[in-house]
Amino acid sequence: MLAAYGVPVVRTVAVETPDEIPAAAEGLSLPLAVKIRSPDLTHKSDVGGVALDLPSVASAKEAAIAMLRRIREVKPEAHIAGFTVQEMIRRPGAFELIVGIASDPTFGPVVLFGHGGVAVEVRNDKALALPPLNMPLAYELMQRTRISRQLAGFRARPPADRDAIASVLIQIAQLAIDHPDLRELDINPLLADEAGVVALDARIRVQDPAKAAPVAVPPYPNQLETEVVIRDGTLISLRPIRPEDAPDIISMIELVDPEDVRLRFFAPLKSIPRPMLARLTQIDYDREMAFVARPVNPDGSRGPIWGTVRLTCDADLTVGEYAILIRSDIKGRGLGYTLMHQIIGYGQERKVGKIVGTILRENEPMLTMARELGFKLHVSADDTGVMEAVLTLKP
Repeated sequence: MLAAYGVPVVRTVAVETPDEIPAAAEGLSLPLAVKIRSPDLTHKSDVGGVALDLPSVASAKEAAIAMLRRIREVKPEAHIAGFTVQEMIRRPGAFELIVGIASDPTFGPVVLFGHGGVAVEVRNDKALALPPLNMPLAYELMQRTRISRQLAGFRARPPADRDAIASVLIQIAQLAIDHPDLRELDINPLLADEAGVVALDARIRVQDPAKAAPVAVPPYPNQLETEVVIRDGTLISLRPIRPEDAPDIISMIELVDPEDVRLRFFAPLKSIPRPMLARLTQIDYDREMAFVARPVNPDGSRGPIWGTVRLTCDADLTVGEYAILIRSDIKGRGLGYTLMHQIIGYGQERKVGKIVGTILRENEPMLTMARELGFKLHVSADDTGVMEAVLTLKP
């Protein structure tokens, strides 16, 4: 499972008895490590369930026999499923980390990161975060631990590959979202040094998905990504906005005429304040949706953002307020209508009662588009210079 999610893992084979070890370990490089497999033994080293630096296949078999005898003496009630045999990883100076998932009855799955190894409970150096994660959030999680300062390197010890660690955190967070039947996951240790990371040991505990608490933060909705052709024949990529789009949103607005900016935000705006930029790009996908439009280049890559449209809904989805902004040099090519059809379709799918918008009376192109899309227009009761557009969606 870890390998499927892109987490580097040590080569491992599983066997049921010591006698199976010689044949199973033929393709592994020496030395070897042997570990007990048992759902009743969470901390294998505490009961002598780990043997390291075994120089031969024969010594691996002997270690497994001795291990089985010892565990039956100290934990006779434990169910023994067999053994795992691994290539011995030699990475002197690597940090031992723990990465995992826990299930909280209120917040759903949470991601854990901290200082790992056999003394993980004694050190008690860990931090928690809610999935999903991106690079900035993964780094923020790492920085809330004491070991983060060591990962940056000190004295003659080079810094660990923190991007590789952050990538593992992101993938584990995605795993928690994809599998509600996953109740617990521990990777301990996750070795990390300047060469990257590798998971040496892991434990997973499952649960009835029906009993799982939902994720507290709705994940990025991949299913809403699509491609459309606008009126002038350009292929456009439409997808939900991400926090990483912030720099491109700034670049887009820099190419919008000041008058168009005023018509969109109802006030002159020379630059976007940082809090506003965060508000535009870091959204709760359960209560709000924003799509960004980018041209698709001939090689399949995406160009700059040409326009955005968003719908912000109230808690019970009775009303959703829309807003749209197109780069001034792109206007007249049909992108505005495409974005409006996209957000109306999204509102219908979410069963929003009605979509509303406020438009300055002088913004005739936007008023014309609203009429053609079926919106009813009337003068605002609060400001005669503003028109209110209302589109009631069919249930």
